[in-house]
Amino acid sequence: MDTQGKRLLRMERETRRDMRGLEDFYTSRLILAWSRARTTMEGVIMREYRRDFGRQRWDITAATSKGTLERIMTGVDECLSYFLGQAAHLIDAGRKVNKKQEILRQLWMLDQLSPPSRAPLIPVAVMQEAGRKPPPASWQEALTAWLQSYRDGLQANLRMEALHSGSLMDAADEIAGTRVDGFNPAYKLEVLASSEILRAQAAGRADVALANGSPRRRKREADTMGGMVAEEIWQTMEDGRVCPDCDELDGESIAHIGEEPPLHPNCRCFARLVPAEWAGMLRSGDADEKEAALRMDDEGLVSDAMAIRSATGDLIAHAVVSFSDWLGERAANLYGMNIVGSVQ
Repeated sequence: MDTQGKRLLRMERETRRDMRGLEDFYTSRLILAWSRARTTMEGVIMREYRRDFGRQRWDITAATSKGTLERIMTGVDECLSYFLGQAAHLIDAGRKVNKKQEILRQLWMLDQLSPPSRAPLIPVAVMQEAGRKPPPASWQEALTAWLQSYRDGLQANLRMEALHSGSLMDAADEIAGTRVDGFNPAYKLEVLASSEILRAQAAGRADVALANGSPRRRKREADTMGGMVAEEIWQTMEDGRVCPDCDELDGESIAHIGEEPPLHPNCRCFARLVPAEWAGMLRSGDADEKEAALRMDDEGLVSDAMAIRSATGDLIAHAVVSFSDWLGERAANLYGMNIVGSVQ
């Protein structure tokens, strides 16, 4: 593997680790919100049960005539409605923050592997204020349908408990015991949130690839659009959790495959953006780029070697600039503090 490839691999590993951490932050908050909703719903069941039956076992006839089941479901509906608002906010926030962070990460890697006088182009979409567009209906509908399925399952289970003369604790335990499509509710929520966040990360990469001239995204061959992305490669996380379908695509050119990650819900694969080599970017005849290349050659470095640049683009060393340093200096000068500050 050449110098550029080795550096890119190391930077990609750091990026994927940090992006997984950001994803986990939002999914863990969602699971915590669900845990609190569960506790509240258990309290509703126990309160309404005790009101009509005390410590005695209930039965379906009395639970219906006294309105116990109806009051329980009214309280449950209030809890689920409140949780729906929380969940929608967390998933939407996770999508937006992850996409912006992914865009900046990709810009960082492209900038570090390009001639000093060249800067990757920032996607126009990232400059828009967060929250202007409503969340996509697809995941909102999926979340609403999931909660409705849970609600219907819980109601059926509570009626069954009353029919079989269950106890107070039997009824309360149905909050945790109710499944959605056979799965634990927390798992279903985590998959939904993770899938949407991973799609947002993929969209961020796609925006950067488009803005910087990925060949497969050009509208016409003559449209270079920056020309800083040479290719997009299907990349798995290369661990024991990779599914067979994704494993077969690992390392393949996405242009040849005809589709791009994510391949399935909770798919962790991503499109690795391969930066164009220095030689290719110097064909434009830009005087500053030629000077930078000559200076690199004088220092015995290959044409695609890593370089540290000052805020003005001057070559000052050759090593990896950390993402945090790049974000605080180079990116602030290139793109402005409004975009950088919005994702910290």
